[in-house]
Amino acid sequence: MKITLVGIYPQQMMVINGEFPVTIPKLGILARYSEEIDAFSDDGVLEVYFPGEAAPRITMSAGIEASRKLVSETVLPHGSDLEIAGGGTYPIILAPVVIKEPGYIRVRVRHRDQTIKIGACQILGGPVDSQ
Repeated sequence: MKITLVGIYPQQMMVINGEFPVTIPKLGILARYSEEIDAFSDDGVLEVYFPGEAAPRITMSAGIEASRKLVSETVLPHGSDLEIAGGGTYPIILAPVVIKEPGYIRVRVRHRDQTIKIGACQILGGPVDSQ
């Protein structure tokens, strides 16, 4: 898989003019997740939460089970220091996307009753134009 990333906000994104709610024409989220091959027995659910929303806006199967099967069938060279892991890379594109208020876009993987924090990007309101 080849992915091109343009205009990356690794930790924070400032909304020009600081007014919420704001509509962004297109927003991409690239989430990467890996786990030890026998860490969990279920497939996992990828969830994306937006500021001001209690429920995840995006919920999808993480597809980790297929990754585990593929990795478990991989033969590593003798003495290899490669780690055996399951997981995946999840490119998510939203167009358009409405952000209701400042806060964090949070990405999580849920395995039954355990939630694993994958990452977050803080959404900030910039200075309001006084004209």
